[in-house]
Parts: sequence; C-alpha cells; structure tokens
Amino acid sequence: FMIKNKFSKKISEKATIIDTRTPINKTKIKEWVRYYYKKESIDIDDRSLNYLIDNYSDDISTIINEIEKHYLVNQSNHINSEFISTEYQSKHIKTWNLLDSLGKKEIEKSIDYYNNLYDNGNSLVPILISLYNLYYQMLDLSNNGLKLSYNPLNKILQSRINKYKANYKQYEIHSILLVLRDIDISIKTNVINEQILFLSTIMKICNGYYSKK
Repeated sequence: FMIKNKFSKKISEKATIIDTRTPINKTKIKEWVRYYYKKESIDIDDRSLNYLIDNYSDDISTIINEIEKHYLVNQSNHINSEFISTEYQSKHIKTWNLLDSLGKKEIEKSIDYYNNLYDNGNSLVPILISLYNLYYQMLDLSNNGLKLSYNPLNKILQSRINKYKANYKQYEIHSILLVLRDIDISIKTNVINEQILFLSTIMKICNGYYSKK
C-alpha cells in the first residue's frame, strides 16, 4: 500500500510486518503462533499446541486466547502438557471432534470423545444425526447424477472429507448409514443402554468391521 504521510512512513519503517492470513496447514499455524509469542518469551510445548490446533483448526484468534488465559491464570511463560488437563478437555470436546476421529478411524480418541460427550449429558440422537450427515457427505453420489445442495458439516470437517473417504470403501459407508439408522430406531423404541450400544459400534467402525462383505 502507499504510505501517505511522514508519520505513517516512520511507523512502517520500525514495525514488523506479519502476514495474518490464515495459514494453510498445521505446521504453518504452529509457526505463526510460536512467532507471535516469541517476543513475549512465552513458549508452548508441541502436545499442548497440537491439542489446541486439533480443536480449533485455523481459528488462530481462539488458540491465542486460550494460551493467554492459561498465562494469566498461572503466570507462567512455559505452557506444557499439564495445560491439557482432564477438566480442560471435558469442557472443550464437541460432537465434531468425535466425527473427526471416526472419519480417521482413531479408535481410542473416538471412545474417549464419546464417553466425554455421554458423561456431559449429550444425547446419542443428535450425535447420530451428525454422524449420518458425515457419512452421507462421504458417499460418491456423482455417478448417480446427484449433487448435494447443502453441507451441514463445519468447515473443519468439510476440509477433511476427502481424507476420511480414503479410509472407507463405498459399500462400507452404505452399511454404516444403515447401522446408524437402526441404532436410532432401537434407542427410540426400546429400553437400551445407548452408551454400550454405541461404543460397540465405534469399535466396529474403527476396526473395519463393515468393510467386510
């Protein structure tokens, strides 16, 4: 841009130019956050930073806010893995975290995330709806001449949908959609322990049970 006056020119000469456009990948986000705090002599270990990026993706302002909250509360320039406590995770696990881990077939994370959601009073019915939307988006509908006009998934899940698809066969996705429908009917019409039922389904999905013909 053009410097229009001497005052602005002096400021620009002494200022450090930072590109605040959204970084394109996890590595770039980490570099940006570390650079942001370098002059403040605040450092954050990889485990804590990875956790924040996994949960907030490219929302850098939220990541920075979380780090600053920790700094203000603990008055420590070193943010380590103790930052990620059970209490902190409990408050920040969302349904989309579960969808992400199932899309990647990460069994331990999926079980932990679902148990967290269950313990915090989240009903299985809306989770099933979100999961149905995820797997439906993973279907290859182009061969049938169909095109989805609305994508209900958040931007993070949308950006990773092709990576999820690579973990599944198309007939496997069809089978999972039928299973999700059957679970929905079962919990609405029977007295059943939905936690045990769904944990069993998580294990089957992540272990490729529905990929077997």
